[in-house]
Amino acid sequence: MRSADSHHSPGLTPLLQRLAANSDEFGDCIDGRCEPPTVQVTLLEGAREWIAADIAARPTPIAAAVAATGTLLDSGNGARPAVIDATRMIDLIDSGDAEPVDPDDEFGPVSYDGHVWEWSDDTEGYVPT
Repeated sequence: MRSADSHHSPGLTPLLQRLAANSDEFGDCIDGRCEPPTVQVTLLEGAREWIAADIAARPTPIAAAVAATGTLLDSGNGARPAVIDATRMIDLIDSGDAEPVDPDDEFGPVSYDGHVWEWSDDTEGYVPT
């Protein structure tokens, strides 16, 4: 019976020897320590300005979170959303972060973040009670 690492003996050592012999990447290795090669990066003219403008045009983290979650921040202290849309609430339930008070009631109250949230036709989303 062969050992689990028997494939290393016939193939691995010659492979490593060929890699060392045929590659410039291992030329600076001394005593098993290798320094990565220095890479010179050349940017096209205007690339730095384009990157800066792209970053500046991105939404703030809060705006991105609202866009991703479909929630509006509470106007009081911003600590929790004032409205959670149905899609986001379903995601919270599916992930186990929220739990329906009555699992048989599709749009019934939901326990989330220490509060009970109920569907509101006015806001078309769940609001804390």
